[in-house]
Amino acid sequence: MRMAREWMVRLRQSRLKIVFEGWSQLRQWLGEDDGSWNETAPRPFLLFLSLFGVAMVAISLFGDQGWFAYRSLSSQAYQLRQEVADLETREQDLVHDIHALRSDPAAIEKVARAKLGLVKPGETVIQLPRPSAQ
Repeated sequence: MRMAREWMVRLRQSRLKIVFEGWSQLRQWLGEDDGSWNETAPRPFLLFLSLFGVAMVAISLFGDQGWFAYRSLSSQAYQLRQEVADLETREQDLVHDIHALRSDPAAIEKVARAKLGLVKPGETVIQLPRPSAQ
């Protein structure tokens, strides 16, 4: 018990002195009644209201549906809109390619040469060796 008291004395004399002084001032403020407050709003109730207000602000900023979560979700929604726009562009390109393959013989020949390696009679194909990945 004596060691605990000595430790508390040393602790009060250290850097945490300000914290202990603030705590003692708060306890004194809550305990004193100088008549300046009316009976409908005692000091502990005001302390409760202020702590409740701080808690509500913290929840509105850091909660699951708070401001930071909203910012994160709005950023994610922007990225998804960009992805949708890219996919719509890709879809339009594919629809154009499908239309060309159904109606344009030159487009069919181009795909046959590129993907299937087909050649016309009398053509000579020269294939160069592919560089090896090192």
